[in-house]
Formats: sequence, structure tokens, C-alpha cells
Amino acid sequence: MVYFVESAARAVKAIRTNLKELSVVKGFEIHEREAAQALRALDAAAVACDFCFIDPPYAEHSAYEQTLGFLSQSRLLTATSTLIAEHDKHSDMSERYGALQRSRRLQQGDAVLSFYKLT
Repeated sequence: MVYFVESAARAVKAIRTNLKELSVVKGFEIHEREAAQALRALDAAAVACDFCFIDPPYAEHSAYEQTLGFLSQSRLLTATSTLIAEHDKHSDMSERYGALQRSRRLQQGDAVLSFYKLT
């Protein structure tokens, strides 16, 4: 199951279009609201993720801290989950957010993927 969380209407439209063009008709939910609200709702529904990919707007550094802090305490992540945070190469991402420890950092041009696991 894939859970898309997006608050921008244009991005939601693009997600729906891409899913339709790929003939994907089931196995996903689109949550068209702010990430914090959607994550709380998914946590309350006892959803557990194998992989969780987050990509807040690069300029909103506090969004990373809030989201990673929440996820480190939520039921959305398990001992086997991997959280992947995309961010700008100039962002000073912490090695640790609560129970989340960075295990890998992969730079691709100006973008970086930081991989976190629960410890």
C-alpha cells in the first residue's frame, strides 16, 4: 500500500494523472492535506510503513525537524522501517532525531537523500 501525502492541489493532480497513466487503480491512498495532519491520521489508523519518503520544501527546515521528531515516536515506523528524507545539500540535517539515527547519506547533485532507522 502506498500513501501519498500532498497539500498542493497541482501536485495532487499530477499524482492522480501519473497513477491513471500507469493504470494504477488500487493499492494507494491520496491524503490531500498538510503532512502533520495526514501523519497523525495514519498513525491513529495504526498504519506501519516499510519505507517512508519525505520531501518537505527545502526552505522549511523546521518541517524536517517536526516531521522526523513525530515519526521517531509514532507507530508509522517499526524496527525494520527505513525513512528517507530528501533535502538540499546545504541543509544541516542532524544525525539523530529522537529515536531515528541516520544510517546513510547519498548526494545526487544539489539534492541529498538521508536514510534513517529507528535505534
